[in-house]
Amino acid sequence: MLTVSEKLSAGNVKAAVRLLMSGEVFSQPSSKTLANLQAKHFPAFSDPHHPDAPTAVSVPPLHVAPPAVLKAILSFPPGSSGGPDVLSPTHIQKMVGDKSGGSALVEALSAFCNLVLAAKCPLEVALYFSGRHTIWTRREKG
Repeated sequence: MLTVSEKLSAGNVKAAVRLLMSGEVFSQPSSKTLANLQAKHFPAFSDPHHPDAPTAVSVPPLHVAPPAVLKAILSFPPGSSGGPDVLSPTHIQKMVGDKSGGSALVEALSAFCNLVLAAKCPLEVALYFSGRHTIWTRREKG
């Protein structure tokens, strides 16, 4: 159980025990499993390099304030996994807790979140948030 080992090495004993005690199993590949997954996820863009245009919305975008961003960062449990850059939530928690620059980092992260929420993030960057960059890279190679 590689996942249990990963949780233990990250110091997340609670998650490792939960995995060991769980009766859950991986789904078997089948047309039914595929249909269930497709029902839970948005369909792919018709052209992956030019996403479908969003419909007009009269509601202003969400806006997050620095205290809300800090609260979200601090809400990750110990041992949470990092993303493709291997930067874990624990790393970010330590950086925002730094007295010399933590508050400036929270301000910058809040501004970045608001840029993304306002749909003003460049497509090249947005692809990494949705995981589509990985999918497209695989499609191009395979």
